[in-house]
Amino acid sequence: MVNFIHYKSSEPNPKDVCISSWDLFQGSEAFTQLKVLVEGKMGLDKNDFEVKWKKVVTDFQKQIAEWGGETSLLNIKLYFLKRICNALAQYQLYKDKQVCDIVLNDVGLKAVGERNPVGLIVGREISDEFGVLFTIEKDDGQRIAHEFFD
Repeated sequence: MVNFIHYKSSEPNPKDVCISSWDLFQGSEAFTQLKVLVEGKMGLDKNDFEVKWKKVVTDFQKQIAEWGGETSLLNIKLYFLKRICNALAQYQLYKDKQVCDIVLNDVGLKAVGERNPVGLIVGREISDEFGVLFTIEKDDGQRIAHEFFD
């Protein structure tokens, strides 16, 4: 799936410009929030954290270059989080509700409290396989789990 935003430049000779999902995420408030949250949870010295963070970002940028930027914003956010978790193995950041909210918001997924065709979404988390695990309550009260991979 190609996920690029096209817009026209305001320069005299406008050209189509493509912005990849990674560029959108890296320049977003969510990216900044994720960095601040991860730094706070790790409790590392600021310089040590910056070194680790920069390495994760640099390594991920190389991976994105190999992909050609052709993936969804959800995949970008999940794979970036996976890279963070791999670099900081002692922390299970993907299990943290605040981290999940930052990663899963603004990517077109239903949120807790919203309905889908099956029922009411009562839970949304990132699974051990880095899919999105929904808990859905059907109208008859039965709860089911559905794992989504983009």
